[in-house]
Amino acid sequence: MLRPLKFYILPFLLVATIGFGQDGFPIDSLFAMVDTYYPALRQKSLNEDYGKLVQEALGTNWYPKVNIGGSATYQSEVTEFSVPGSVGFPIPAKDQYKIGLELSQTLFDAGLNKAQKEIEKLNTITQENSLNSELLNIKGTVLDVAVSIMVAKMTLQQLTNTMENLKVRAKNIQTAIDNNWALPINKDEIEVEMLQLEQQMTGIRANIKTAYETLQILSGLPIAAAPDFDFQGLESKRTVDFELRPEVQNIDIALLNLEWQKKQLDRKALPKLLLFADGYFGRPGFNFLDNNFRLYGIGGVNLAFPITSLAYNRSVKAGLAMQKESFEVDKQKLTDQLSIQNSKLGNDISATLSIIEEDEKISVKRQNILKVSQNQFDNGVLLFSDFIEKLYNAQNAEINLEIHRLQLQQLYVKQKLLFND
Repeated sequence: MLRPLKFYILPFLLVATIGFGQDGFPIDSLFAMVDTYYPALRQKSLNEDYGKLVQEALGTNWYPKVNIGGSATYQSEVTEFSVPGSVGFPIPAKDQYKIGLELSQTLFDAGLNKAQKEIEKLNTITQENSLNSELLNIKGTVLDVAVSIMVAKMTLQQLTNTMENLKVRAKNIQTAIDNNWALPINKDEIEVEMLQLEQQMTGIRANIKTAYETLQILSGLPIAAAPDFDFQGLESKRTVDFELRPEVQNIDIALLNLEWQKKQLDRKALPKLLLFADGYFGRPGFNFLDNNFRLYGIGGVNLAFPITSLAYNRSVKAGLAMQKESFEVDKQKLTDQLSIQNSKLGNDISATLSIIEEDEKISVKRQNILKVSQNQFDNGVLLFSDFIEKLYNAQNAEINLEIHRLQLQQLYVKQKLLFND
């Protein structure tokens, strides 16, 4: 029976765009394709455009504000008075009308608008970092798929080598059968193993095709290209600093956002200066004794000092202080989690390096054993079941060695992604 192969095809899912070569396509180039092709790029563009629109909208707070105002009222009584010995004063009309323009211009807002603009800028950056965090997760998946493709291709090559070995054995057995040195059943055993190998190879080819189709859908990488991937030279230059992680940056931005909210509260409590000018047509106007329809107006400067907001601001600031402490705890928890992941990756790298050294020794010995077994089988002194065991042992030793080499490079790249280096 065919021994199960000691390899695993990793889950398929990823993204990527831009040029590539047929062989040794760098994994960082595939990551660049993620940045330029994945739908998050469109979200980034929309987020930037939205942020610009918000800034433009806040900038209009300094534009003059013009309103059209008007009213029509009727009152049940009006003021009537007279002075003895003089002609009576006109009686104001009970129905009153006015329509006109009301103009205002902010002269001094105590920096309130600037604080709001800074808060909105930080909100835009927060959204961008959230998208960057999503892209990092996608790149991790891309890495897994790329490694799975290389594992599958390498395994397929090893199975092809095994197939060629069995073909040689079958040819030798046929010669022995022709000379009545062996029975036809011996060749049947070899051909059964070859058929089972072909079944495995068919399944692996399907997995490879599925992986490339996934890459094509999510990254635009042409399926026909089917490049091999190069994971070399991507070791992280960082060891303990996670400040480039978008999740960490978002917490820092949240803390800065709280500071600006505090400034905004302080500035809301400061005096504001406003220039105004109102012009109307109607009656009675400011001379309430004149009942004629006419133009009239007023202009001046308004000063507003919201004293009663001080108590409210103290409560809000206390809440902001609590949020700040919570964010600081979140940052510590996040950096601790990242440190644990980094420690595990470092330990896995050390362990994999040791395993590779042992794999190399095992592979050499398995190949030596296989060479002897081939001669013994060809000379009729070794059973086929014993030979096929030695053959698969040698095959799996090579597969394990190549898998661990790929896993080592995968660990290095994962560490680089962990730091967002």
